[in-house]
Amino acid sequence: MNSERLACFILAGGEGRRLLPLTRFRAKPSMPFGGNAGLIDLTLLNCHRSGIREAYVLVQYRYESIIRRVKLNWRSVEQRHDMAIFFRPALGSAGGYQGTAQAVWHNLELVHPSKVRDVLILSGDHVYDMDYRVFLAQHRASEADLTVAATDVPVADASRFGILEFDGDRRVTAFREKPSAPETLRCAGDSTLHASMGVYLFRAEALREALAAQLSLRHDADFGRDVLPAMVPDARVFAFPFLDPSGHLGYWRDVGTLESYYRTQLEAAGRRRRFQIRIPPDFPPSPLRRSFWNPLTGTVCGSDCRIEGEAIDSVIGAGARIAPHARVEEAVLLENVVVEEGACVRRAIIDRGVRVPSGMIVDGDTHAGAASCTAGALPREITVVCANGGLQRTPLRRRPVTA
Repeated sequence: MNSERLACFILAGGEGRRLLPLTRFRAKPSMPFGGNAGLIDLTLLNCHRSGIREAYVLVQYRYESIIRRVKLNWRSVEQRHDMAIFFRPALGSAGGYQGTAQAVWHNLELVHPSKVRDVLILSGDHVYDMDYRVFLAQHRASEADLTVAATDVPVADASRFGILEFDGDRRVTAFREKPSAPETLRCAGDSTLHASMGVYLFRAEALREALAAQLSLRHDADFGRDVLPAMVPDARVFAFPFLDPSGHLGYWRDVGTLESYYRTQLEAAGRRRRFQIRIPPDFPPSPLRRSFWNPLTGTVCGSDCRIEGEAIDSVIGAGARIAPHARVEEAVLLENVVVEEGACVRRAIIDRGVRVPSGMIVDGDTHAGAASCTAGALPREITVVCANGGLQRTPLRRRPVTA
């Protein structure tokens, strides 16, 4: 698709503070997901399936963790010359990138006017499956300066997103970043609002002009807070409603919190899973190909994991081991976790390398070590256990969340 005069930037500099303690030693886009993948792999898979052959990953916070993961999972793709992935840290900027707009601005020398017609800007930490060729087709057919991919979110969650309003031609008429009173924006009878997915297609020259204008006002300009609202009144800004091939609302999650990370991981597992990581049949040998889902137990397993006990409706990371008579249920185990004999882990996230001692019970519905592992109602909390011995408990809401 790069032959279509398209440049692609992936924003992957996020620190992920709301995912602490899991992001203390890794960047948010490198967070494990669904066995052997990381969050950034999902965006790269979308690019690969869409025919994008060059992608520039703009990195900052603990970016070594992103590079390690991408090199591990995408080395064979690059060796086959199917796709080239370039990492762009803010080496020449004092203090690093100051905002998403500045991150792209500092890399616009890669966008040569005679070679690039449009610029695709993606987030490296969202969970979804999209063919960007359909997105590009609408963008060019409407002669848009900017097209924003949109999904629907519950009104109660809308204050965490950029909210769009658009007409019957999909022309955006208003954009509000994280409105404080989203209930005032909905029409009578509507329970959802249109939210930006953080997936943008800009006409290259329109992007250059918009960034120059906003960065002259503030050095930490952000696409959602500054660039989009400024463009709506005068530029041709359109929405692209994100639908799956059957015409229903497409699956999309911004895993910005421990709660949403946990729920989204389990939505990619379970006996009625809602999301599947699709690997193309012609994809070369890679760890991404070696995750598998057991439909009988609803568990996704990474490579080289050993399950001698029970694992139900869970995600088990690469190299993890569940000993005989141990039980894991509705839990997320990251890489190289060991659950020893007789231990029980339920409704919890266990960080990389943690060993759950024999006989210990870690249960998000109760205090660790104080309850049996019988199934019950929806969890009130999840427990996060880290490699340094830290333990954190996070409340769960009883309704589904989009992020």
